[in-house]
Amino acid sequence: LAELIELYGGSGLLAKILKPFFNKIKVVESNSHATELGKQLLPDAQFYNSTVDIFLENHAKDLRAKASESLMIINPPRKGCSDQVLESLIKAGSAYLIYISCNPNTLARDLKKLRQDYQIVSVQGFDMFPQTNHFETLVLMMKN
Repeated sequence: LAELIELYGGSGLLAKILKPFFNKIKVVESNSHATELGKQLLPDAQFYNSTVDIFLENHAKDLRAKASESLMIINPPRKGCSDQVLESLIKAGSAYLIYISCNPNTLARDLKKLRQDYQIVSVQGFDMFPQTNHFETLVLMMKN
């Protein structure tokens, strides 16, 4: 795939790890401090200091044009994605989505909507916080 787009990307740490596999990297983060750190971490990536919904709205045409060549990573806060973000993700039509979640309830809610246009390829849980009841879940999805 040619392009990686990391949404709710913080300073782009996941993008940094996956950089060798992509020609172009975009990271979207609303926290300006994280965005500035990311620019130092990944100087050749494009950072967007924006909310995800505004980024998806402003770049909808370009995202659709490159959908077959892109992977989007979504790593929202515990509240999950808004309906607007989910609708914009579906319209963008990225070939693959990776949804990372720390809240199984909002993950299930959001997957229900995304499954309109995406099929779940794999699900993997990660115990990132030993001796607590918290865990991360990674879901790989592919466009129908």
